[in-house]
Amino acid sequence: MHSSIQKTGLRAQKGSVLLVALILVLVSALLGVSAMQSSNLQSQLTNNVRFEQTTFRTAEAAVEALLTPDNIFFLASNQDDTVNSTQSIEPAVQVEAYFELLGVAPAIGYSLGGTNGFQNIKFKATSVASVESVNSAKKIIVGVKRLAIADI
Repeated sequence: MHSSIQKTGLRAQKGSVLLVALILVLVSALLGVSAMQSSNLQSQLTNNVRFEQTTFRTAEAAVEALLTPDNIFFLASNQDDTVNSTQSIEPAVQVEAYFELLGVAPAIGYSLGGTNGFQNIKFKATSVASVESVNSAKKIIVGVKRLAIADI
């Protein structure tokens, strides 16, 4: 009688082991898929940060390239013009930059007496860098004030 009880107990547990093993396989598969999706998301976030930094650096470099003494003197003498540039330091980044004269004003506190004095020449440099494939764009606006001797 003892042996018939043990045989019945072993037969009842054979199906439950298979069921537990299948549940464990399913849970581990779900954990694997979740880990893969998480790593894909992290990769996309890393790429977005990289593109954002690249567009910012490119826009800033384009503005700095326009802030040369030659461009400042050109705009001071040709007040109706602007200086434009589309040169990019990164091949995948499109850049549009321009440098314009905002105006000339007397420099308060810098007077040589009489009509000879100083003047402030105000400029604005703007640059927009973008990567179309990932919709990343940065716009940089820099104001420049140059102190110069006023014309006699």
